[in-house]
Amino acid sequence: MLCGRSQSRGYHRSRARVVAQVAIASVLAAVLRGHIGLSFASSFIGRAHDRGVQHQERVAHQVQRKARGGYENAGPLKAGDSVEAEFPGTDDWYLGWVEKDNGDGTYDVKWEDPDGGPAISRCKADVVKSYKPPMMLSELQVGQLYKGVVIATAKFGAFVDIGAEVQGLVHISAMRDGFVDNVDDEVREGQEVDCWVKSVSTDKLSLVMVESKLGGTGAARGPEDLRAFADLKWGEPLAGKVVSVKDFGCLVTVEQPSGGMSTTGLVHISHVSDGFVQDIYSHVEVGEEVTVYVRDASGDKLSLSMRSPNAS
Repeated sequence: MLCGRSQSRGYHRSRARVVAQVAIASVLAAVLRGHIGLSFASSFIGRAHDRGVQHQERVAHQVQRKARGGYENAGPLKAGDSVEAEFPGTDDWYLGWVEKDNGDGTYDVKWEDPDGGPAISRCKADVVKSYKPPMMLSELQVGQLYKGVVIATAKFGAFVDIGAEVQGLVHISAMRDGFVDNVDDEVREGQEVDCWVKSVSTDKLSLVMVESKLGGTGAARGPEDLRAFADLKWGEPLAGKVVSVKDFGCLVTVEQPSGGMSTTGLVHISHVSDGFVQDIYSHVEVGEEVTVYVRDASGDKLSLSMRSPNAS
């Protein structure tokens, strides 16, 4: 059942858990038959446990995302309402809509994309959330106030989810009146904040946490100066942070090589990994720190790559 980015990620995590459990069982059976030694088995199971801990951390982050903008406990739901619900017997959430209110504290949920599973499942009301699709950037208005949640911080600012299709950046200089020395002294991940839209472009959203920082400009930002990136040689690494993931690639924010304002570039899905990438959502996630390389900065768009410099 692959229903959008969070659903695809949940599917792969669930499948990874099953694969790990089967692998551990196979190793233990091999030990009993004397095919492998205890030292190897112990090392293998230890690595599997570490992966399990990492999985639980990712799930916790996913749950934190569900507590924000697009998902609501809006009281009784009716047939036809768009929802996200927990698939029975799993910890994974998928998109669908209410087929019927059973009147006994459960809903029949029809899944958006069953992908070989049941088309309709009976779900308890406390794991069925009203779903509000993310706002398109074209819907946002400069100067408008939104409630948001901080999803990641960096030296130059904080990334905030206001329920739009991409996360917005609040630059360190726009967090409050006066000088800000350390972003982490002002905000933390998961914190709810008020944000005003400062500017919007085709794939970027700039926010401020103080209305006076709007500066009275209602226009979107013009083309960025990418000359500092154009001077970089292929293979010179840059530290970046993923701010948005799409089917075709991910947006990564990097600092200008000479310092100052940050810039967001696109890593196309074909450059996310050295090998073939079928599902980008199983490779990167919003807030992840990555190393990127500049592919092209000759125009007004920054093209980046996460492939190793010597990859063919």
